[in-house]
Amino acid sequence: LHLGYAGDDMGRNIKVTLQGKETTLYELWDGEMIRSIMSEGKGSFWWGGWTHIQNVRDKFEAEKKAWAEEGAFARFEKWVKEGNQFACDRAYMNPSSQAKLAGGPQMAINFGDSTYSAIRQDILDQLLLAGARTAIV
Repeated sequence: LHLGYAGDDMGRNIKVTLQGKETTLYELWDGEMIRSIMSEGKGSFWWGGWTHIQNVRDKFEAEKKAWAEEGAFARFEKWVKEGNQFACDRAYMNPSSQAKLAGGPQMAINFGDSTYSAIRQDILDQLLLAGARTAIV
């Protein structure tokens, strides 16, 4: 969640609770969820090949072609815009209620198991896309 809003310190001022653990929206996306996914099945899922490039081959090929045609600066700009859009549409939204999240010391948002599943898939998708783009650069 590196492309959030300065007004809530990139999500650090939004308190959330996931699976009984209180954290911030920033830490949820940047740490808690990744650590939780990595510990699933004692790590067998994380190290089990889900990151193979074949899982995003079409996106990888499209990104590689666009990099060659448009150049680095245009691609980086597009990726930043996509990151901002992702923050607005996914990271700053409660997947269960579809409500936009806003911060403040008075607010704590409780996420349930269905939220974990939705966020988990978003994180996996973003990690695969980031890996494909890193391979191109």
